[in-house]
Amino acid sequence: MAQLASREQEAQLKAESGFADVPPEQMTRAQMQEIAARYNVGPYYESEAAQGYGRGFERKLDQAKEALR
Repeated sequence: MAQLASREQEAQLKAESGFADVPPEQMTRAQMQEIAARYNVGPYYESEAAQGYGRGFERKLDQAKEALR
């Protein structure tokens, strides 16, 4: 159930972004980083703490992709 809520929340966050029409597989790392920051703190995603979370996400993105293979 929590995973479903997360998916719905992620979809909502992407819809609120400036790149809602970009398919996930075509999103840039910067776009993914923004979604991660938005997911972490919602409307305060531009704060330094949220941006730090987004940068951490971006740094670990390659590891996550490799783990999914």
